[in-house]
Amino acid sequence: MKKFLIGFVCALSLFAFNVKAEEITEKEKVNVYVFTKDGCPYCEKAKSFLESSKKKYGEYYEIVEYQVYDLDWNANEESKSIMDQVADKRGDEVEGVPYIVIGDNYSLNGYTTEYNDAIISAIKEAYNDKEYKDLVVEAQNENHKALEAKKKKKSYD
Repeated sequence: MKKFLIGFVCALSLFAFNVKAEEITEKEKVNVYVFTKDGCPYCEKAKSFLESSKKKYGEYYEIVEYQVYDLDWNANEESKSIMDQVADKRGDEVEGVPYIVIGDNYSLNGYTTEYNDAIISAIKEAYNDKEYKDLVVEAQNENHKALEAKKKKKSYD
């Protein structure tokens, strides 16, 4: 009977360990989107801050840059379209760059070092949000579907 109990306890502990191991999964990092203009000093400062913050908070996020404008303010239409769609969903009026987007709960137009704490807080909040939504990915998907529909329409004409 003693052997049976010891075997049962061992089997139970192995089962408990396996359940615990399955619960521990690596969480996916959130994307911090920075919509920029080539040569924009505020964009460079924002990107520099995000890069330097990765030393301490890099487990939470990845930086994704979309260059919306070149030096002469010529727009990259795809990047601008995605930025405009996200801004529309967020209820933002984008009046310049950088435009920073984290999940569906945080966006920022412009940059100053005064925003640093709020940006890090938004990153952590998005990382811990079980209902995290990536508005930029949604906008990319919508753009892709619209482009495909446009291509199909042209092929029927």
